[in-house]
Amino acid sequence: MGKWGSILVILVFLCSLTAGCLDQTANVPSSPPPSLTMTSPSFPYHTSNGLTYEEAQKIKKFQDEFFKPDLTVNVTVNQSQIAPGDRVIYSVNVSNIGTGPAISVQLVDFFPDGTIEQRNLRDVNAGEILPERFVYRVPLDIADGTVLMNRVSVSGKNIKGDVDNETNNECLTSIVIHR
Repeated sequence: MGKWGSILVILVFLCSLTAGCLDQTANVPSSPPPSLTMTSPSFPYHTSNGLTYEEAQKIKKFQDEFFKPDLTVNVTVNQSQIAPGDRVIYSVNVSNIGTGPAISVQLVDFFPDGTIEQRNLRDVNAGEILPERFVYRVPLDIADGTVLMNRVSVSGKNIKGDVDNETNNECLTSIVIHR
């Protein structure tokens, strides 16, 4: 690629960390336009931002891997023996096990009685864990031995606006009522 090509790739990479240039390099077509696929090696296809098709594809692949958050959620309950009227504290850890920051992060708790509490969280960097707490009061008129299920879900996007990996974004916990 040569000295200037390497410098250009580095500059484009640095530029791609900003929103304006990120949009330009992220929207590279999957293949060159048909009219340009047979061009000679001395006149390669260029994207609208001046990169060759191959350079833009490499940057896009890097961005897709580097800016890839993966949010997970884990929930624990403050006590194992729950009685009617008790306050249950759900301790929730939102983790980003991906390689890039997660933005527009939302955490939703679906309580056993059907009520929902939704929270908008701050951005979560790669490798970071955000702790949250939800409180639920067990109804007084609940029968002994009843199993209460609680579901917590987290969602977010990468810095390009794509939804993160959603295969591990929920956690179910159960508690059993003992009178």
